[in-house]
Amino acid sequence: VGTSRVSSAAIEKDLKALLGKPLPQVTSEELAVKLSKYQLIDSVSAVALPPSTLRVVVVERTAIVVVKINEILYLYDAAGVQLGRAKGTDKLPTVENAGDPATSKTFKQAINVILSIPLELLPKVATISAPSKDDVVLHLRTYNQKILWGDESDPALKEKVLSALMKHYEKRFGQTFDVSSPNQPSVF
Repeated sequence: VGTSRVSSAAIEKDLKALLGKPLPQVTSEELAVKLSKYQLIDSVSAVALPPSTLRVVVVERTAIVVVKINEILYLYDAAGVQLGRAKGTDKLPTVENAGDPATSKTFKQAINVILSIPLELLPKVATISAPSKDDVVLHLRTYNQKILWGDESDPALKEKVLSALMKHYEKRFGQTFDVSSPNQPSVF
């Protein structure tokens, strides 16, 4: 259960060798090893349903950002694993100057901030740039607005301050919300 991108038939085929093995002897670790070739699988677990059924629970990786490589947009998860090509309908932030997501500090800094922003803000973010760990900037899809987030510290306070600022200046064109120092925010 839990598959959408990975073929459940392919998984069943790869686990065929487990048929006939006593349920208590099948471990989640064994399943993880047998299914390690599937890059889209984040984790897998075994659930024994006596007397003779093994439920394999698959958690697939989730795209969180888009990265442009050679003018092609690709989906990436938080660990820097490529999940496929992005579509025009994907409302995920594009990480600017990400380099190789598997090793890039820029990518890692952008992801740390993406994971700390309010979930409802995520589809509103068009791009995120992180030239340094203290200088993360989010550009919003509407009204040419941007957020100077700073570093990944104090995400709860930044979220609260940003929410209040954005309610007040919600539809103003070209506003910049600076919450890099959440105790002294500014809008300009």
